[in-house]
Amino acid sequence: QYDKNAAYPAIESSDAWYTSVQDGNYTIKNGNELAYLAKLVNAGTDNFTGKTITLSEDIILPTGEWVAIGTSDNPFMGTFDGAGYTVSNIEIHDNDGTETNGFFGAISRATIQNLTVRGIMTLGGVQGDNNDVFTSGNGGICAYAENSHILGCTNAIDIDATGRYTTIDTPLLVGGVVGLCQGVTIENCKNEGAITVPDNTIAG
Repeated sequence: QYDKNAAYPAIESSDAWYTSVQDGNYTIKNGNELAYLAKLVNAGTDNFTGKTITLSEDIILPTGEWVAIGTSDNPFMGTFDGAGYTVSNIEIHDNDGTETNGFFGAISRATIQNLTVRGIMTLGGVQGDNNDVFTSGNGGICAYAENSHILGCTNAIDIDATGRYTTIDTPLLVGGVVGLCQGVTIENCKNEGAITVPDNTIAG
């Protein structure tokens, strides 16, 4: 399903963590389970409203392209608790400018907390060429967030956007923690990733 960069196949997913739980409190322990979370949310199967996902350990993603959790049509709407753990080896390569780029792509009325993400993001192509506000944001923790809370999170994803072209109508927004947000509370968060951007860019 993910073919915009054929050289970077998507990470395979695993569903046991989800199908075996009935009370809405989920535990994730590896990268394949994280990939299944993205699959569930992005397909509109479950937005996790009223549910909590907690990491049980540090996770090193298997080699492959990371597909962000949440889209403009299907944002993540639950609670994601990193429990102080780190997700590393995140690889994001967007060469066409039409994707939401981050560990989370889009969240709404969600809480993301106690999480560190580490990896690389490279951006090419023309920014937001489908005129969707969601594609204007690129961020390590989250690309686009609305009416949400991001608490105690650290971005250590290095973002290289020097290959991304922009126009006056489609400025490039790059953030270490979040790329674009509305009505969002951000507390005790920090950026440790290197961010490299072209002109006509809002970065922070």
